Amino acid sequence: MVVPLAAASLFVLATGGWALSVARRNANIVDQLWGVSQIVVVVVALAAGEVRTARSWLCAALILLWGTRLSFHMAWRDRHRDEDFRHREPREAKRNFMWRSLPEIFWFQLIGGGLVVGLPMFAVVSDPQPQLGWLDAIGTVLWVTGFVIESVADVQLARFRGDSDNRGRVLDSGLWR
Repeated sequence: MVVPLAAASLFVLATGGWALSVARRNANIVDQLWGVSQIVVVVVALAAGEVRTARSWLCAALILLWGTRLSFHMAWRDRHRDEDFRHREPREAKRNFMWRSLPEIFWFQLIGGGLVVGLPMFAVVSDPQPQLGWLDAIGTVLWVTGFVIESVADVQLARFRGDSDNRGRVLDSGLWR
């Protein structure tokens, strides 16, 4: 029951995001909603899942932190930015971009991708899990490492892009090296 509820919730999120993108004539919101889609998966999984264990709460906490950070980062990044070329070019080239963007961008990424990435969360709320162990500790250390690397890389890229001397250049230093 968890996966259909998550799919329905993601459908509402994706369709609402699409409607907002139509009103703004800017599909960048799909990137901002990617982290939100994972938050939706976690909330639905915890609310509708059959099992809540230390592992499900740990997974939920890590996903909530990641999804929140990512969505805020994307919203901050896009606050004064024009529509990304990935969306602008098809909008200019195709008739009916508005209608095509719903299944091709919003439903595909936020529902399809959200459900695939949500598989581990669905697993930990569907079956009884053993107590947390050393693999969970290793997984958490790897997650923290990845979270820090992603956060630092985002800051480095934002600084690089914020310097007008770097327009048209590729960041090839720091973590981007």
